[in-house]
Amino acid sequence: SPALIPSASTTIPNVTAGEEAVARSIFFYDEKIYIGTDYLAFGPLGFNHELHIFDVSDPTDPDPTASVDINRNVNDIAVKNNLAYLATGQGSSAPYTPLKVVDLTTNLVVEDFSTTLDRPGNSLFLLGDKLYFGTERGTTGNDFYILSIEDIEPEELSANSLNENTTEVGDIV
Repeated sequence: SPALIPSASTTIPNVTAGEEAVARSIFFYDEKIYIGTDYLAFGPLGFNHELHIFDVSDPTDPDPTASVDINRNVNDIAVKNNLAYLATGQGSSAPYTPLKVVDLTTNLVVEDFSTTLDRPGNSLFLLGDKLYFGTERGTTGNDFYILSIEDIEPEELSANSLNENTTEVGDIV
């Protein structure tokens, strides 16, 4: 039976005063919780990161172990082996890459995937060596991608359009 453990509550570490780290996404994998936040501007080195990793091997005492500066909203997270795949949204960095890959051994962004359109990434689903990736929808272009992740660099296998002007791929199951 699930039970609330009030003593296990924690906050996002290293957030500059005046900034608010609003959680947008969460993913559990291998006794770790990955939390993605809104884009956090400004702050000294080591502050205002958008991806946070907590060791929850002891569920009563979540331990913040790492954070990564993404410079974008982290809208969705999928983790496999030592890589975190992030569907990213608005932020400050250019060029616009709505999918970023983080090496969890170095906590660095090591790859990204960009579409031909300037749209945020919204959703991810990982199954085997395929990553299903959804974006916001515009009036033209693709918004649903199937990517091979056999290698560290995501390779596009398929790109499709939902053919709707007002939809987005908000979740993938």
